[in-house]
Amino acid sequence: MLTGGVVANVFLAASGVDIGEVNMRVVEREVGDPKPLLEDAKSVLDVHCENVVLPVDVAQKTEDGKRIRARIEEMDNTLPILDLGVDSVVAYIRTIKEAKTVVCNGPMGMFEEEAFAFGTREVFSEIGRVSGYTLLGGGHTGVLARSLGLDQVASHISTGGGALITFLSGGEMPGIEALKLSKNIYMKGEFALKPE
Repeated sequence: MLTGGVVANVFLAASGVDIGEVNMRVVEREVGDPKPLLEDAKSVLDVHCENVVLPVDVAQKTEDGKRIRARIEEMDNTLPILDLGVDSVVAYIRTIKEAKTVVCNGPMGMFEEEAFAFGTREVFSEIGRVSGYTLLGGGHTGVLARSLGLDQVASHISTGGGALITFLSGGEMPGIEALKLSKNIYMKGEFALKPE
């Protein structure tokens, strides 16, 4: 699992990296109380650390709006993390090149700001070259995929990011459960209106 964006921040914090208050506020804005999520991320790292790839470097935004690269162990935790660093992008691309299946559920950083779109653009472009199955999910991901022409090459683009991950992880899908219930009612013939 390659991490980027808010997910990378959560896993970095769970791994013991001090991402700083400014970055933790971003996590809180996205997910609410981060404590349960940090605990879950720590549990995932405890069991599957060899399968979770964290950035080794990031791009941060200086007070005057410039992009600076920092190794994780040297980053200034008072500055926002807005993208992957070059070394992380190279490592992620190397992993994607070997993949037979790719599931992507979000950008690598704040792609809306041109100075911080590099990681997302490069990673997504590599996903577009995967010859295997590519599944892209989420609103931001779909918009980005279309803007990069991935809608022409991706195996499937789902508009539901959270629902996609819930489905793939075997979680309960209320919409699907409602359809199953409706089918069962229909098959039993209980759907007809009964006269009063």
